[in-house]
Amino acid sequence: MGLFSSLFGNKKNKSEQTAETKLQQEEQVKALTEAGKKFDLEITEAFQRYYSDPTLTVEIEIKDDKGNIYPPHMVYEELFAEWAGIRSKWDRMSLLYKFWDQSQPQRPEHWQVLERYTKDRYPKIALRYLEEFLKDKVEFEARELVAISKMYRSLIQNDTAQRYIKEAYRRFPDQDPVKVEYATVLHLSENHDERENAHKIFREVLEKKLKREDTDSLFGCFLFSEDYVDSSVFALSYLIAAEAENDQWDILAEEYYYCPLFRYEHAVKLSKSDEPLRALAKLTSLSQEFPWFNKAVETTISNIHSMRKQMNSPEFMEKELQEFQSLKNH
Repeated sequence: MGLFSSLFGNKKNKSEQTAETKLQQEEQVKALTEAGKKFDLEITEAFQRYYSDPTLTVEIEIKDDKGNIYPPHMVYEELFAEWAGIRSKWDRMSLLYKFWDQSQPQRPEHWQVLERYTKDRYPKIALRYLEEFLKDKVEFEARELVAISKMYRSLIQNDTAQRYIKEAYRRFPDQDPVKVEYATVLHLSENHDERENAHKIFREVLEKKLKREDTDSLFGCFLFSEDYVDSSVFALSYLIAAEAENDQWDILAEEYYYCPLFRYEHAVKLSKSDEPLRALAKLTSLSQEFPWFNKAVETTISNIHSMRKQMNSPEFMEKELQEFQSLKNH
């Protein structure tokens, strides 16, 4: 009796194991398929963002002699495998930007290169590009001036940003990208009149966009799309004024991940939402990527000390604390 029970029991266990293995395999295939579809969308989005043009299209599929079509994730298997191991959207975008760096036969225009590096969180590389390739240029184009202003804002050099964008607004006062960036920089000013002027200019652009019915919400105006309102600062102001929930902050955080001010205020929002660890994680990555943003570095140090007290853990994030204290002292 015991022998038969043992035999039948083993068969049942093997059957269960087979069913469980099959289910795991099916789940893995489903996850791989979903990841493949997501990669196919993101590699196209990265192409559009690489050129700062959401209207661009690109064909990446390959068709063999028999007419079989292979989507991007099957064509670029190694790239897809590396992409799949990256959690952060903007770290994935950074990988795909590098792919497009190597894949384009013609270099993008100067302003597109500047934006590519600024929005990839490398404004210092953008600055080196400016100094190397545009140092002798006498008169900049409108989009170049806008891109330079964004770059200097990322470097927390708002006075220099204002100098460039003021020139753009003087020469190209009717171009919406110029007006948006000019209003953005003026909004950062401590001068009351400049801030009032910023709101007036920005309101004109926003009302024009809403009248075109490009989007059904104010929130949608700030999302990467045709003629979108590319202003991290006014997107931030909108979220604060609207008392937006964390999910809306998360969506726009992906759009304006290159802006240290936006990321700082996102961390503040998380802290106020009783998510101190997530807020600290945001501050940590911000301070590491933008070490020249002194306010973020100082707040990160303060938050680490605060978390140590709350957790009764005097060694919490010791390595990071030393890193940030070293940055603060330079």
